[in-house]
Parts: sequence; structure tokens; C-alpha cells
Amino acid sequence: MLGLNSLASAIRGSLWLVRRGGLRQRLDELDRRSASLEHLVDHRLMDLGSRLDLILREMSSLAGRLEQIEQQSTTAHNLDHVRWRELGQRLEAFSGDVAGTAFRTEQRLSDIGDTAQGAHDRAYDALRKVDQIDDLLRSRSRVFGHEMFLDPTDSIVSPMLLRDGYFEPYETTLIESQVKPGDVVLDIGANIGYYTLIFARLVGDKGRVYAFEPDPTNFRLLKKNVRANGYQNVIFVNKAVAETSGPLSLYLCPDNKGDHRIFASEDDRDAIPIQATTLDEHFADYQGKIDFIKMDIQGSEGRAVRGMQKVLRRHHDVKIITEFWPAGLRRSGIEAKEYLADLERQGFGLFRIDEDEETTESTTTQELLSLYPDTREDFGNLYCARSA
Repeated sequence: MLGLNSLASAIRGSLWLVRRGGLRQRLDELDRRSASLEHLVDHRLMDLGSRLDLILREMSSLAGRLEQIEQQSTTAHNLDHVRWRELGQRLEAFSGDVAGTAFRTEQRLSDIGDTAQGAHDRAYDALRKVDQIDDLLRSRSRVFGHEMFLDPTDSIVSPMLLRDGYFEPYETTLIESQVKPGDVVLDIGANIGYYTLIFARLVGDKGRVYAFEPDPTNFRLLKKNVRANGYQNVIFVNKAVAETSGPLSLYLCPDNKGDHRIFASEDDRDAIPIQATTLDEHFADYQGKIDFIKMDIQGSEGRAVRGMQKVLRRHHDVKIITEFWPAGLRRSGIEAKEYLADLERQGFGLFRIDEDEETTESTTTQELLSLYPDTREDFGNLYCARSA
């Protein structure tokens, strides 16, 4: 019996050694896999770190170049439209690439865990710098006493503001003579805020400016420009103004960011969905006054006026500056002659603004239709006021 017990103990010992050996092999295999995984994680972290370093170097270089551009912009009055557009396209493309790379890197790093926290923080810093670059991309300039963020992808208004520091100087002077402290102004087609800022300064703290702009890109710059100058008297409305309220399509001009339209164009533009309002609906419960209306909405002024009949009747002393573009009015659905008749039926006298001669003179429908034939290129601006 003793011999059998010894034999059983020996067998159990042998089995334990066998199991121990198998366990050791499994542990060794786990160690090898763990080491391999750690090596892989380290390798990926190093690779991501290298990519982040490259991104940060490129962003730093871009920031330096943009600062130089910003400094030069105050004196580079001869910067032509082609160079401006090419600059905007290059900067937007680069910023988009950097933002996309930084965001994807941040997403990948967030999955690695606590060991990647340092690299995760660096990715966050990279994304923050992308936001700063966006500010630089919207080149800043001093415009008629205001700081403005401009759009490098625009071919008309922004390069003109950058070069000259103003837009339509005589009309600007006319507006300054008409808008008083405490006035309420409607800026219909506010774009990026050139006139909105002037109105905000003129009406002061006791006045109000309602800025209507349907395009989301222009609208963001509009708000940014107003806030950059510290005005608290502007009410932003991200809608088009038309003859009826509801959904519309906005047909975008790729290079002239002031030429978006709410009617289909012959040049096969991309369109985005927007909302429209009428002034009669927007101000249905409004009890205050309205002193001045500026309209520049690429041929849709006639539709806007038909949607503000009650507003115009309630506010006898309101003055209007409107673009007059017969070809655009017709394509929007209202003939130029009908538009002028609508204004005259409301009791407005018509005055032609001559930017070149710096004059504002009384005019007639017949004279305006003769001066501005129904062509794509012929347009002007009108000042409309009722007699006392």
C-alpha cells in the first residue's frame, strides 16, 4: 500500500509539473503578445506624434504667412481680384486639409486610452489652432472706421474693401446724412456687414439695426464683424426677405459672394435651402418705428416690397435705398416698370443716386428705364422718400 501511495504521489507530481509547464508556456505566450502589442501601440503613437509634429509645423508656418499677409493687407492697395481669389482658394484648401487631418488624428487617439493622453492633448491644441487659422483666413482690415473680417474667396466686395477701405463712398455719405441716433434701420441683404456696421454706429445705443442675410457663410461673417466691433444694437435674421414666407432655394454665386439669388439663374448654380420672411409678417406685432430701409438683394427687391405693404403704410417717414437692376427684377418675376409703380403707389418719390457724379437727383420711371436697359450689366441705386 505504501508503494501505491508513493506511486500516486509521483504521478500527481508529474501531472503538476506538466500542468505547470503548460501554464508557463501560456504565460510566456501572453508576455510575447503583450510585448508585441505594446510595441505596436508605441509605434503607432510615435507615428501619430510625428504626424502631429508635421501638422503643427505646417500650421505654424501658415500662421506666420497669414500674419505677414494681414500686415501687408493694410498697405497692399493694389492687390488685384485674381490674386485675392487664388489666395483664398489656397488658404481654404490648406485649412480644410489641416482641420480634417487634425480631427481624424484626435478621433484615433481618443481610442487608445490613458497612455495616449499626451498625444490627445496635442491633437486638441492642433484643432484649437485650426480655429485660430480660420480667423486669419478671414483677413481682417480697417473698413470705414471698423475692423472687418473679409472673405478671400469673394471677388467683388471683399477685395474692394481690402484695397480701398470703403464701398460705394457716395452712397455711404448719403446714408450718413440720413440715418440719425435712435433710428431703426432694416438692412436687407446685409452680406458680411459693411452697411450694418455703419448703421450700428449711426443709430447708437438707443437705435436698432435689423440685419437680414440668408446665406449661412455671409451670415457667420456678418455676426463676427458686428461682435468684433462691440455693437449690441444689431438684431440678426438669417432669412431672405420676399413677398411670401416659407422655404426657398438660394442660388449661390461661387466667386461673387454678394450675387446669391432667390431665383434660378442661367449659369446653372448650386442651390441651398433657406427660409424667407415678409416684413409684414416679421414686424406684425412690432410697435416701434422704422426709419430707414436698405435693400440690395440681386433683383428680388420687387418681391420684398410686395411683402412689406403694411410696414410701408404704417411708417410714413421711412426712407429707402434700393438697388435697381431691371434684368434681375424681371428674372425674379417682376418687371422693372412694375417695381417702380409699386413704390410710387406707396407715395415715394424716386431719386437716382449717381455714384460717379456724387449726386442724388429726382427722376422718373421713363428716365430710369432709359438709363438702365434690361441687360445683365446695367443697374443703379435709388433713394426713395415721401414728401412731408
